[in-house]
Amino acid sequence: MIPADLAARLRLLSESVVQPVGHVREIAADLPELPVGQRFTARIESALPDGSFRAVVAGRSLALALPEAAAAGDTLDLVVTGRLPRLIAAQRAEAAASSPPQLAVGQRFVALIESDLQDGTYRTRVAGSALRVALPEAAEPGKTLELVVTGISPRFISAERAGAALSGRTLLSPTGQLLGALLANEQPPQAPTIFRTEPLLARPPEQAAALAQALKQAVSESGLFYEAHQAEWIAGRHPLEALRREPQARLARLATRGEGQLGVQGTNNVVAAHEAAGAEAAQPRAGAAALPGIADEMQPLVQQQLDAAATQHIVWRGELWPGQSLHWEIESGERQGGEAQESETRHWTASLRLTLPRLGEISAVLRLDAEKVSLAMTASADHADSLRQGLGALASAFAAADLPPLAAGVKAHG
Repeated sequence: MIPADLAARLRLLSESVVQPVGHVREIAADLPELPVGQRFTARIESALPDGSFRAVVAGRSLALALPEAAAAGDTLDLVVTGRLPRLIAAQRAEAAASSPPQLAVGQRFVALIESDLQDGTYRTRVAGSALRVALPEAAEPGKTLELVVTGISPRFISAERAGAALSGRTLLSPTGQLLGALLANEQPPQAPTIFRTEPLLARPPEQAAALAQALKQAVSESGLFYEAHQAEWIAGRHPLEALRREPQARLARLATRGEGQLGVQGTNNVVAAHEAAGAEAAQPRAGAAALPGIADEMQPLVQQQLDAAATQHIVWRGELWPGQSLHWEIESGERQGGEAQESETRHWTASLRLTLPRLGEISAVLRLDAEKVSLAMTASADHADSLRQGLGALASAFAAADLPPLAAGVKAHG
């Protein structure tokens, strides 16, 4: 007779048996030297809870991230697509050929040199994909090189041999790469010119203060000082409405609405934004390279910003009111103090040229520093005396404005 509790006793017995467990190998913290683009063979051992896989590569256990499922026991032919401290990302070799690798500055990768393009760049094969690579030294077609990315441009990747990169050379950050691209044309910096397409004022002002405010706004909101104004706005020292009138802010709003796409329509929108802010988009400098990560429409303005920082010189050209044109230049400089212990003193120079209905052609150079203001004007012989007669009132106006003492003179041109 079979005992009534036999089933329960058999179940208890089976649950008490300890199943043997095989030896578990820990995933090594120091992964094999598999740079991006390296082709390798891996045997899948098991799937891990985070979606990656435990695999054996060259006798070592590692964590492997794959874009598709794999089964334990599979042996796969793979290509490295990325690396983390304890994880290697890869994809099947046949799939890698259809998708170019995503490389970053400082990334190591393996490239097969296919041909020399005779301009310092080479056609290479990286992770099964064709890639144009610029190298600082000659490379022989057919060779496989381990390289490190030193720069990225729209047309090619700059790289150097991994051994040279580790010998102490500096790799530029993305910001450094951008500045390098801005200066890549090897032309000296030029004073940026702000073109005004419409008159600042509808008619001649009754008070000079209105014209001064319009000129100040035209330069301030040209976009040349946008990042500085952002910092001042964050600190509560710059009005948000003024910041929104600058070209960069207008472009951002157009892009947010889906109107800032590249192409003819996007270009027209950005030009309109420049004009509304009081500045027209400048023409790109001849021979200037494209700047990665910057919209095409904004690249001339970014170049102008760099030129302004390098030259400390700005040119403004346009009409004050209909029919009254002005050429105005603003320049900053430093001069050494009279004694060795004195620090450099900053001064500002403003130059302007215009032709007035009653006074004819006039040029003026105004120099301002902490000690005094110097004004040198040039006019025709017929009108020089009229200007000299107004110097006293001008000096009184400077004093009333709490400016340094004015030293002024007028010369007659031919």
